[in-house]
Amino acid sequence: MSPLVSVYIPTYNRSSLVKRAVESVKNQTYKNIEVIVVDDGSTDDTEAVVKSLVGGDTAVRFYKNENTKGACGCRNTAINYAQGEYITGLDDDDEFTPDRVDTFVTFFEKNRYPYISSGIVFRGDKGDFIEFDKAGVITLDDLCQSNVIGNQVFTTTENMREIGGFDNASPAWQDYDTWLRLAARFGDGYRIGGATYIQYLDHGFNRITKSKKLKKGYEFFINKHAALLNEKAIKTLYFQYKLAAEEKLSFAELLTLKDTRVFLGATKYYLKGLLQK
Repeated sequence: MSPLVSVYIPTYNRSSLVKRAVESVKNQTYKNIEVIVVDDGSTDDTEAVVKSLVGGDTAVRFYKNENTKGACGCRNTAINYAQGEYITGLDDDDEFTPDRVDTFVTFFEKNRYPYISSGIVFRGDKGDFIEFDKAGVITLDDLCQSNVIGNQVFTTTENMREIGGFDNASPAWQDYDTWLRLAARFGDGYRIGGATYIQYLDHGFNRITKSKKLKKGYEFFINKHAALLNEKAIKTLYFQYKLAAEEKLSFAELLTLKDTRVFLGATKYYLKGLLQK
């Protein structure tokens, strides 16, 4: 029999979006899947919407937190309840392409990397663009320089439990922190070519990367992983924080990046900031 795959979906007050997410999992070509939706105490009709999707479908389970736990807490609740051999996640405002889980299971069963990922289709008002779609090995060094995975991985439930799931104390970059710990514990992973995850932009709900928590998240990440990060990695991550926060680089900050792999991109970003004055 095909192995069971658990898909966790944390949600909060997004009833208008979570239905699409759940249905994208139910419509997978791979059928041996359980969907675990964890509601972080929504005050809208999220519970009614999800339960209407459940019906008599025992493959969809719904849990609602009595006290708010945050996205990481919701994911950890799902990881705790998961019955699948494998596990992956989906944000409530995104969706899977129909072949995503089948692609992951087929590759994982044949290659047995400890974790795998694939590309992301970013979909917004100006159309689609794709990132993280180049196939190849993901090393610890790669992850120390940048989140080359994105916001989801496919791994075993045992692996996720062994690293303790997601860190509730992290203000931001929670996904990145988790992937780095996976790599530090289990070694190289692999990115499959192509894009099987659709991330929606400009839907009217704020994402964590645009919030005031980003700076605290960056500082928390650097301090937590200080033993893994060399000077170049820290400089590279600083630029990525500035980029995500949409903060301008000073010329002095740009010069500190001259010996890193992001110098060209940082130079373009610096010049763009000058033109916007």
